[in-house]
Amino acid sequence: MKKIYFIIFVSLFICNPLFARGNGFPVPKDGQSIPVSDSDDHAYLYTSISLSDIEVFYQHEFQDDDTINWRKSDDNGFIIDDWGNRDWHKITVIDNGKDGIQITVQPDKWTWIIGTLVIRFIGVLIVLSILMFFIYVSGSIFKLTAKAKKADA
Repeated sequence: MKKIYFIIFVSLFICNPLFARGNGFPVPKDGQSIPVSDSDDHAYLYTSISLSDIEVFYQHEFQDDDTINWRKSDDNGFIIDDWGNRDWHKITVIDNGKDGIQITVQPDKWTWIIGTLVIRFIGVLIVLSILMFFIYVSGSIFKLTAKAKKADA
């Protein structure tokens, strides 16, 4: 059993960083894109490219991808969600007017992934518990009807 725990530990905590991909964030390059900050694991960039040119860039970048979801933003921009196997989760492009275009890239986080798996596990556990309850109830009903038929016979 200790050997299995050791193999799981090695595969999760040692091998995973070795095979992790780099920050494959698609960002248009115009020579003036400057990383402003990397706080909160988000990458913030400002650019002077027009909003329509950035939209064309991202449409060309993801033209054959079915895992991309496009949404319009309330702040004169758009949001790109990735439901596939990429290093990032969401790209938000907003026109700030005088500051130019702000591109915010939100990478995937393990806390979000683990939280989703825990919620799914709890949900399946609840559904199976309800199913087990109804199976017990129906089994007791069948026992009662079988006893009644046996008593009548």
